[in-house]
Amino acid sequence: MLNLSYNSFNNSILSSLSRLSSLRSLKLSHNKLEGSIDVKGLRKLKSLGLSGTKLNRSILSSLSWLRELDISYTGFKGTFDIRVLSLGMFAEFDSFNNLEVLDMSGNEIDNLVVPQ
Repeated sequence: MLNLSYNSFNNSILSSLSRLSSLRSLKLSHNKLEGSIDVKGLRKLKSLGLSGTKLNRSILSSLSWLRELDISYTGFKGTFDIRVLSLGMFAEFDSFNNLEVLDMSGNEIDNLVVPQ
């Protein structure tokens, strides 16, 4: 596990980290990451912490192999569909076959949709 939380790293740190191909857990919370990120080189990664960053929701589709994903306090807004537990929340989660833990706390979610 590599914990680089609460630093001043921006997206350029990811090119250096991509060389750590056996890394299984990475915490980049509360850094200066913005927009989209590329962690394709980290294929053994199972847990990723991005809390407190300013990422686009569209990046989620590129993280489908993860087991744990922390996207709390990222400023995501809108409706939260509780079906995320069965991988049906946002279209971006449709391919998350391995996802066991998803932390979306501290966002600006204004509606909770519960399956009928």
